[in-house]
Amino acid sequence: MGPSPDRWCMSWLNNNVPRKDNLVGPPCASNHHHNISYSIHKSKNALLCGTEKIIQYKEGKTLVFYSKHQSRTKHFGHYKWASMPLSPPGRQDFALDFALLTKTQYDRLRLHTCTLVEPMSNEDLRIELEDLMMMTSVSPISMPILRCGASYLGHRVHNFIIVVLDPQSCISTVPNVVQMSKDSFCLVMDVNCNDIAVPGCGSGGCGVVVGRFGTYSRTSPLTMGHLDILDATFPTDGLSRRCTEHYGKFYMCSKRQSKMSSGSLCQVGKPTCHFYSNENTMNMSLVNFAQPILHFLANEAIQHRDGHGQIQMELVRNAFKRFMGKTIRSLNIAPRIILTEWKFNSQLQADDSFSNCEHIENDECMPYLANMVFDFVEESTNEDVKEYSRRIIQIFPDRAKSSARPMFQCPTTCVWMHTGDSCKYESTQFLALSESCCCWDLSNYFPNEIVPQVACTLMAGLGDHVTT
Repeated sequence: MGPSPDRWCMSWLNNNVPRKDNLVGPPCASNHHHNISYSIHKSKNALLCGTEKIIQYKEGKTLVFYSKHQSRTKHFGHYKWASMPLSPPGRQDFALDFALLTKTQYDRLRLHTCTLVEPMSNEDLRIELEDLMMMTSVSPISMPILRCGASYLGHRVHNFIIVVLDPQSCISTVPNVVQMSKDSFCLVMDVNCNDIAVPGCGSGGCGVVVGRFGTYSRTSPLTMGHLDILDATFPTDGLSRRCTEHYGKFYMCSKRQSKMSSGSLCQVGKPTCHFYSNENTMNMSLVNFAQPILHFLANEAIQHRDGHGQIQMELVRNAFKRFMGKTIRSLNIAPRIILTEWKFNSQLQADDSFSNCEHIENDECMPYLANMVFDFVEESTNEDVKEYSRRIIQIFPDRAKSSARPMFQCPTTCVWMHTGDSCKYESTQFLALSESCCCWDLSNYFPNEIVPQVACTLMAGLGDHVTT
């Protein structure tokens, strides 16, 4: 073994790490969850977009949630979000406030909210948040809750597809669509499908898929021992992102990119790449034990993402094969993996309950890969894919095209798991897609036999989102 992390990577990828009695080894191989099967597709769209094999949920339906696009960042991007108690059934109210509070006032509110000695009642907390909203002259936002395994329109749903519509369009012509509010609609489907095959997103449509949320397709063999290794390897808040104001630990494990990150990084991709490490923020003696775990997590998430129906990554792979004559691994297109956990407040001796600010992540792939994709699509005779690509630029002109060139946003895949005793306390957590006017439920109703973990594939470079 060499003197630096650059020399360790071959043994990481082969899982040939030293064993000690007090350290856990790499995770064992996982299996598909019993609710998961796959369907085979041979249409022209599927072949061009690389979606011949798509995850299906045997014991549940797929719900498509449509929402007309509305940019919220210019109005709400600098506010902190807090989920409000006593929300209407099936919906979640969010308070957007704290902008006018001094640090002392903010800490006092957080203390009253989080303290275990004299916790605020739900009624008092609701009144407190509403009073703060009056100070900022901003109204609460109410969003429908999307929860895996719950019943919608008389059907159990395990998979959600989020579609943003052109504000000037009308989706009511799609058969069996149900209007939920002035600007939102939903449709229950028997099967999952790729982005372009979603009703309203193909030829003559007006929508773009910006997110997929559902039961995780794998059964993770991670133990608390594996998580302890990761926590000990990265003991400090390892990631400070230029585009994100965040609370919590962010660990980025990838090649260093100065515009995206700083702090504790290590590589998941090819062993020939340069590796960055920071002895001040990482426990270097544990790096070679943590790396097989990180590599395992990245590959598991990629298997879920590449089989869930999104088309972006497979378009890159097919374009690369067409022009370069060889294959490229998904892990080499977007190798970043971030581990997050709640921020622990030492003053309260509890996790901090307040959220990020609203943000958009720039997950653009490398420009030379993007150009390959655009050339590949233009060369094809598939008008559905061409029209879908043009529609993305039409709905998101500032995020799909810079002043010099068009940009190609890659999807981000997130997997959530609860490691504590879910019966011990009630955890309320949501990922709100603010521009799509819905929120995904991450509360600790899982893990259970039906929903072991949940995962999403999110077009983070197109849609605003915030974790609360």
